[in-house]
Amino acid sequence: NIDIIVIIYYTLIIIFCIVSLIKLFGGIMKEALEAIMLICFGLSWPISLVKNVKAKSAKNMSFRFILLIITGYVAGIFAKIISHSFNYVLIIYLINLLIVSGNLVIYFVNKKYDRI
Repeated sequence: NIDIIVIIYYTLIIIFCIVSLIKLFGGIMKEALEAIMLICFGLSWPISLVKNVKAKSAKNMSFRFILLIITGYVAGIFAKIISHSFNYVLIIYLINLLIVSGNLVIYFVNKKYDRI
């Protein structure tokens, strides 16, 4: 059920927010601020995913936009890997990439609905 995915996602977001605040006051400000930015930006993706699943149409979805966002997350992940910065921020990148990739899958499913 898609609602369970959204609940799990928001639970993870809350956990990462708490971890980010702990890290922020622990002196690791750069990663904490990056995590907060990713969390705030990433909150829209589960909402978009649910909306697109319910719509059963790709008319209001942009394939290019989804690919652009995926490219940005992949670049962020590679930046973390290249800099050997394996921390909780990398996990947030991966979660967001997974959710946005879900939107890409739904885009193709909804394109089939549009042809019917």
